[in-house]
Amino acid sequence: MKYYSGLAPQECMHAAEVFLLERGASIKGRTPESVTFTRLVPPSFDEWVAMCITNLVVPGLGTIWAIARIVLIFMYPAEARIIARQVEGRTLVSIDGRRGNLCGDLEVWAKMDRARKSAVRNLEMKKPQE
Repeated sequence: MKYYSGLAPQECMHAAEVFLLERGASIKGRTPESVTFTRLVPPSFDEWVAMCITNLVVPGLGTIWAIARIVLIFMYPAEARIIARQVEGRTLVSIDGRRGNLCGDLEVWAKMDRARKSAVRNLEMKKPQE
């Protein structure tokens, strides 16, 4: 996802940081133009139920599945990255990610950022002419 933000690049990355840190993400890496976030993705309730049922049907198989899934949680956490840079006097924000819904959370933040920018623009248009 790419869009132009009304914030400066550092302000943009800081706002995204605050938003994701409140939702349980942690910062994996930071450069002057980007921040990379990660979050562990635990199994869903349905997945735990499937593991238990599998364990009842074939004793031990569900346990092996659970152990493998827990190992995968720590080896492959959800990751997302936000890149904000100045382009032609505006801030171009790029969001990309893999594994998990962390990228989706960043896209929610981006929609809120665009809505805030739109509200500010609409307020400026509604100011009475003097």
